[in-house]
Amino acid sequence: MSRRETGQESLKTLTDLEQIRTLADPLRLRMLEAFGDERTTKQVADLLGEKPTRLYHHVDALERVGLIRLTRTARKRGTTEKYYRAVAESFRAELGLFSPDDDAETDPLFDLIDQTLDRTRLELRDMLGTGGTAVLEQEGLHTFVEIEASPDRIDRLRTELMSLLNGLREDDAPGELPGEDAAAEEAPADQRRYRLTIALFPLGVRDEG
Repeated sequence: MSRRETGQESLKTLTDLEQIRTLADPLRLRMLEAFGDERTTKQVADLLGEKPTRLYHHVDALERVGLIRLTRTARKRGTTEKYYRAVAESFRAELGLFSPDDDAETDPLFDLIDQTLDRTRLELRDMLGTGGTAVLEQEGLHTFVEIEASPDRIDRLRTELMSLLNGLREDDAPGELPGEDAAAEEAPADQRRYRLTIALFPLGVRDEG
């Protein structure tokens, strides 16, 4: 079932604190990413190396706050399989939800940022520990840069980055998943998963003096 058929948005802004609190759990964040394509709970469990029984209440939580939705059901071997999909390809938090006086120790936005960056750090270290720097040099990229630009240039840069991300999602869009076995067979043998983490934010306050 295509993204258009399931009503999946390109980008969804999270406007509910409960949605952000739900994603403060690292496992739920991984599950939401896995549900970027239509999958059953068992398919997601297999992908993440978890037991399906551990994921059911997390699926309920993600569905309850409107981050994933049930797309269809299918009968298989006397049971009913439920297929879910994330309501959007990518998400961002509505920063207006947070007060400057919020305690950073309890602010769900800080938790979400920590989970995202920690996950990138751990995955990168695991990759280096397994394949060494050669893998990063040949297939990856790790760099950071500090730039000075006008607000208009930053707006254009943000637009270009979002266009790039949307293009990557469209190019990688899989076909319909009729069942678990078929879904596994459709993946190309040389296909690998990659992590792309982007952070663009202003540094300090501009001195107008």
